[in-house]
Amino acid sequence: MSLTEHSRYDMQVKNERSLGTLVRAITLSQDHFALILVRCNYAQLRDRLVQQLNDRCPVPIHAYTLPESAKTLYTKVRTELEETEQSCKKDCQLPKAVMVLGLEAVIAIDQVLLATNLVREELGKKFPFPLVLWVNDRVLAKLERLAPDLKSWAGNTVISFDLAIVDLVEALRQHTDRLFAAILDAGDEQFLPNWAILQSEGNNWGTHSLRRAELEFALDRILTSGQTLDPALQASLDFLLGQDAHAQGELETARLCYEHSLGFWREESKRQRSQRLASSFVLLPSAKERAACVLIYLGLWWRSQAMRQRTAYANACQQARNYFRRGLEVFEQANRQDLVARFIIPQAEALQKLQQWHELESLAKKALVLHKLYADPVRQARDHGFLAEVALARSDWEAAKQQVETALQILTVTEATIDQAATPLNPHLEDGLDVARRYHQGWYLLLLARAEAKLGQADSAIAHLEAAQNQTYPPDDPQLHIEILRQLRELYFQQGRYREAFHTKQTRRSLEHQYGFRAFVGALRLEPQQSLLAHFPNQAPPEAPLAQEIKASGRQQDVDRLVARMGRNDIKLTVIHAPSGVGKSSIVNAGLAPALKERLIGDRVALPLLLDLYTGWQTALGNKLATLLGQEAGARSQQSVVSSQQSGVEIQNSLAQRRIHEVAPSELAETQSVFPPSSLIAQLRHATDLNFLPVLIFDQFEEFFFVHETLQQRRPFYEFLRDCVNLDFVKVVLTLREDYLHYLLEFQRLASRDGTNLDSINDILGKDVRYPLGDFSPADARSIIKSLTDRAQFY
Repeated sequence: MSLTEHSRYDMQVKNERSLGTLVRAITLSQDHFALILVRCNYAQLRDRLVQQLNDRCPVPIHAYTLPESAKTLYTKVRTELEETEQSCKKDCQLPKAVMVLGLEAVIAIDQVLLATNLVREELGKKFPFPLVLWVNDRVLAKLERLAPDLKSWAGNTVISFDLAIVDLVEALRQHTDRLFAAILDAGDEQFLPNWAILQSEGNNWGTHSLRRAELEFALDRILTSGQTLDPALQASLDFLLGQDAHAQGELETARLCYEHSLGFWREESKRQRSQRLASSFVLLPSAKERAACVLIYLGLWWRSQAMRQRTAYANACQQARNYFRRGLEVFEQANRQDLVARFIIPQAEALQKLQQWHELESLAKKALVLHKLYADPVRQARDHGFLAEVALARSDWEAAKQQVETALQILTVTEATIDQAATPLNPHLEDGLDVARRYHQGWYLLLLARAEAKLGQADSAIAHLEAAQNQTYPPDDPQLHIEILRQLRELYFQQGRYREAFHTKQTRRSLEHQYGFRAFVGALRLEPQQSLLAHFPNQAPPEAPLAQEIKASGRQQDVDRLVARMGRNDIKLTVIHAPSGVGKSSIVNAGLAPALKERLIGDRVALPLLLDLYTGWQTALGNKLATLLGQEAGARSQQSVVSSQQSGVEIQNSLAQRRIHEVAPSELAETQSVFPPSSLIAQLRHATDLNFLPVLIFDQFEEFFFVHETLQQRRPFYEFLRDCVNLDFVKVVLTLREDYLHYLLEFQRLASRDGTNLDSINDILGKDVRYPLGDFSPADARSIIKSLTDRAQFY
């Protein structure tokens, strides 16, 4: 037996022994709670072991994978078990053990572990069965540091599984080979991290694709063992690490990794050509193809840099164009016209941004020939879109309109073909159509509207822009959405629709400020800042950080104090008051609400609900609460994932659901049934039973007194507020102008008249209830101006 085989055999024996230990631990822990920790650093190995465990263990085991967005473990597992119990038939055997997977991918892992440590006693009471936590080295270290009491329940025993060094090296080689092959197969449609690309391919590798932590574990173990990686594998890993850093916004790290990888593949392809060597990558991407792939990704890097550093926008776009051109030239040298067709679109995009119309026209016509040759209708539509851009630049409005209509017709025919197909078509075609719906359809409608406006067809142009606004989602392409709003405002104004023009302008300015394209939002309510990093399909977008104005001034201290008030048992009601224009709405909308979102307050997860319109307040609040609790959101969440089976109408409905936050509560009230206050209180009790801490934020509360002018109209809200302050684990925040503070005395008088006990509010205008806000100091104002102009690169 060779040394390699002996090492592999020893690891198999150790894993077999550990698997037997795990089976015994689960079997001997029936009918009572036991925490079992299982250490495994690699998802591929873990999934194989889970299957073996299910085959060997004599008791049924329920496996639950925590979502990446999870903020708690106890609540998620409890909810999962309740749903399993409800769906279980009489002859169905409930699980007698639970395995929790996915902890290593949870974004807020620190918060999850802290929360679980606080409710560890509840685990023993509610879970009379063994609970198996699969962790990697990083999660295990955090568990020991952040949740030592919870960790102590598992004793000193951690059941470990690992891979032999030779298997780790082979797994890395297979992974990087598959990554290059998947990128070349998919083309340029969307930039994704390596794990998302391989998952989207639907191959056997699937969920086994290496994430960054797994890669780091593998490399560390290989290097500490004294084994060195061959240069080809190291170059592939450099590309993989660069791509992951790129996806995380770590641009400098990504660039260094890309350039290291490119250096090797260029030299390797030259060496093979000069020595007339056959490629050692049989049936896999050659060194030349890998070099071209890295060149394309360096072009994507410069495209990202153009978004980040807008003062150097033109130079970054030019650099991106150069890298894209070099990548296409390498594909042509390798006689891979099919790859030229798949990767030619980014070059056209760069030329469009640089407004080099003559060169764009030539490239688009060349691309059109290739995409017809390789039967790629989605990219054909893009080619017609670029030709429409050229026609608009030359003031040829009729030609532009014809090109856009051709693009839209191609997508319509392609969609109909897929819907009518008896057997599944090329999955890349379906994926490309999904991308076109999500990213390109709004662009086509914008081009069509621009042409129609110049042709005097204003009504049709407005209709197409309104459709484009509804079909685009700002986080996907904020610049496109902003441009759609700009064009729409101009046409509204020209048509004399001044109110709509004004509101559209406000929405556009708010978006420009959120994404850092505008330094000052003006006389508008602040919104949470948004990241220009694209979030990936089927994943929740990254959490919005606090507004820059909040961070750059003393308002951050106010947010921290307000959050601290939410955690105090003796404070049930907070009244934020200030003169008009100080920023009450901004501090709750862009400060308090984002800071509270799924935040751990004590041992509960905060659930902020913000309301600022009071016509039909019961319905609006009931819908928001029901959505957050998942009572109505189940179907919505399914619709929001754009699948290849959806029709165009369904896609529009999906995008409309994703834009639900833009719908005013008064609009919801027109379409939803009324929630009586008693039902709202029942919903709040249900939320507290699920370990949530609801925080009801009623912004601009002075508007309530304008809408409901008599005591009889106000009484339902007063009764609801009374029940809220007497309900455990529910907080209420009111914001209103100082000159309306005395209206709150009406609530206290009514409560006293009815004999209601309000021990938690002795004086509704007392200093323990009120939270005053003041104007910025001159020093704070200067600090804010400097911070905002730096962020927007408006020096």
